[in-house]
Amino acid sequence: MAFEHAKAALELEYDNVFIIGRSQKSFEKYFDDLDSNARLIFLTGGLETWFQSAHFDSTILHINAVAIEALNEITHELVKHKIQKILLEKPGALEIEELQELKDASEYYGSKIVIGYNRRHYASIRKLKKILSKENITSFEFEFTEWVDRINPNDYSEKALNNWIKSNSAHVIDTAFYLASGMPTELNAISKGKNQITWHPQASVFIGSGMVGDIPFSYNADWTSQGRWKIYIRTDKGKYVLEPMEKLGFIPKNSIHIQEVTIDDDKSKPGLEHQIRSLENSSYSEFCSIDDQIELFRLIKLISA
Repeated sequence: MAFEHAKAALELEYDNVFIIGRSQKSFEKYFDDLDSNARLIFLTGGLETWFQSAHFDSTILHINAVAIEALNEITHELVKHKIQKILLEKPGALEIEELQELKDASEYYGSKIVIGYNRRHYASIRKLKKILSKENITSFEFEFTEWVDRINPNDYSEKALNNWIKSNSAHVIDTAFYLASGMPTELNAISKGKNQITWHPQASVFIGSGMVGDIPFSYNADWTSQGRWKIYIRTDKGKYVLEPMEKLGFIPKNSIHIQEVTIDDDKSKPGLEHQIRSLENSSYSEFCSIDDQIELFRLIKLISA
């Protein structure tokens, strides 16, 4: 994701992009194909090298996109150096207690931390959010099936794998309730398939329903079968389809034909340019806050129990 954020920043024509990596080898692996004229500054030695660098400025937006298990520790270091704005890649941490500690530290040191759910910033999501501000949601559903056969467990820590809904599926769950403008006030959750997946022994099938205020919803995720990430939002006008989530479709009432809704295309990884620009402009309304993430973790605990 550090590579994708760098590409997005270059598309925005930022004057400087600072890449802090572990080695020259990892830098070359991901960044060699970027524009050779881009202003990239390579620093070795980790965060301490950056903090002591002449280029360091606490007012610069810092994007923390390290490995999941290191996100929490690195963010604490950034906060202690009084970085004013931090875009923390999801999930930010893997435990509620860690998120609460980050919140407390950010308030003490005066840092603004937001969670990087870039799907909230997709052009399709922004378009639908605007449409829904003028229509009433009658119901919605979503699916967060993971293609587990394509996941290499050697690429992730055991803790990240055991918490895979937080680590990865949370993108879909967060977006669904963001569009509904609220978290569940009622939930009926079923989880099955214990020990069906060696690296995620808790469960492999998740099905449930509930209410967000007076809006009913349902969800499904069967990691042992076929499925995908998708969200359906229904209003009295018809059904809005995010399948895939980068695209927006609409099926009017009394029809089975899907109409494509025109949206602006992203030049880099969807959502990242808008996400970076919004944080730079201190426009926080579309972001997931640490408080929001804590509530999402509580919901995921119920879903996966």
